[in-house]
Amino acid sequence: MDKPAQPSLIKLYDIFIITGQKMYTFMEPVGGDGRNAAQLVAEKKGKPLEEANVAKWARQLAQAYAYMHSFAIAHLNIRTENVLFDGEGNAKVAGMSRAFLYFSLDQEAFVKPPKAENEPYNSHLPPEAFEGPFNAQPADVYSLGVLIFEMATGGNPLKAKVVLGGKQAAAAAAAAAAAAGVSKTDSKTDRGGGGGGGGGGKARSKPVVVNRYDPMLFDFNKLTNPAQRTLVERMLSIGILGRPKFVDLLSNEYIGANGSDGRIGGGGGGGGEADPSTAAASTARPSTKKQTARKQSKNKGNSKQR
Repeated sequence: MDKPAQPSLIKLYDIFIITGQKMYTFMEPVGGDGRNAAQLVAEKKGKPLEEANVAKWARQLAQAYAYMHSFAIAHLNIRTENVLFDGEGNAKVAGMSRAFLYFSLDQEAFVKPPKAENEPYNSHLPPEAFEGPFNAQPADVYSLGVLIFEMATGGNPLKAKVVLGGKQAAAAAAAAAAAAGVSKTDSKTDRGGGGGGGGGGKARSKPVVVNRYDPMLFDFNKLTNPAQRTLVERMLSIGILGRPKFVDLLSNEYIGANGSDGRIGGGGGGGGEADPSTAAASTARPSTKKQTARKQSKNKGNSKQR
């Protein structure tokens, strides 16, 4: 990549794979006191984080994710546990283990991440992610909206909505679902041989939360900043067409009006900075030069064979 590094993305210096089983990564030291955004939220015990900090971090994170999407790379793991802070209080993006390249150079087409599992660690994903392959960029926008809501209100109702099945007792799963405002569960029942009415055959029930968007889970009245509330409501829209794109976020009244610190491309020093609108808009057709080079190399190979 010839673009300058994005300062909110933690730099990866090197990767070592030993015996094909263990992988070691050497990354930039973040600094700060080691706490992530989830820990900051927990310490507030249900109260919101300072509004100025939430606005600052929302802007920095939106710029970082927009930079990733300019290369057709989705994060897909945007949650408070994966937001760190440096010694100056700037947000740093972590948790890149699930990053997904959603443009295939081989197919020369956009591709979708596979259906997400109904597990607590996916509580940041949008409803459509649990129904089948989904669009990556709208999913990241949704997750960022959940993250902003959690920092601005002190809670994420989706963390209680996703319920484990199998390992948890049915009573515990039902209690967790009820606490999250989910009134129904699907029961997957396997019945053995046996006949019809009242016959033998064992029934096994596995509680699974219905992944249906419930606007009542999010109390947008808790968002006291009008511009913030309007934006987050759009980001958490049930339909992907109702959600803004990252290029829209960077020019949004709430995120853009909080002042640009030039963090979309590279910070400081010489070189030019990447233009936010260009970076986010380039997701429409990324890696055009690479595709051309790939085609040329294939043509040379064919000519040699002839």
